[in-house]
Amino acid sequence: MTSLTSILSTCAHRILDAGDGKFTPAEVIECAQRDYPEMFDQERDRMAFREAGRIVKDILRGLTQNDSDQLALPGFRLPSAIFVRTPDGDYYTATRKAVWHELKAGEEERVRNVEAAQAKLDQFRDSMERLQPLMEPFPERTVEEAVELL
Repeated sequence: MTSLTSILSTCAHRILDAGDGKFTPAEVIECAQRDYPEMFDQERDRMAFREAGRIVKDILRGLTQNDSDQLALPGFRLPSAIFVRTPDGDYYTATRKAVWHELKAGEEERVRNVEAAQAKLDQFRDSMERLQPLMEPFPERTVEEAVELL
């Protein structure tokens, strides 16, 4: 049985290779719905449940980043919730109920996030540096065309 992920991936790659390379996530979904309608019928409930999980994760992620004055203590800028990673399973805790090791875990998670974001930015900038002499003088040249010149 073909998975929904593989169908979406197939459509994304098909769209990537066609036209000017510009597309939206909605176009990928429309392609998959059009070309594989039976998969969407079979997956509807599972997709709804999974999407609800993603929505909850986004909400919780937002609570870990909102830096509200929720503790009502002057000078403290803490999020409403803290993500805690443990060997036994990850969880969120309300900041106002957090104990010291949970505050430390929240700090460690933020450090990991910053390091991962910095690594991605460094890779992006390295690629830009390599492409700059091939693209900057030629504003209409695409990345694909520049890479072919390397």
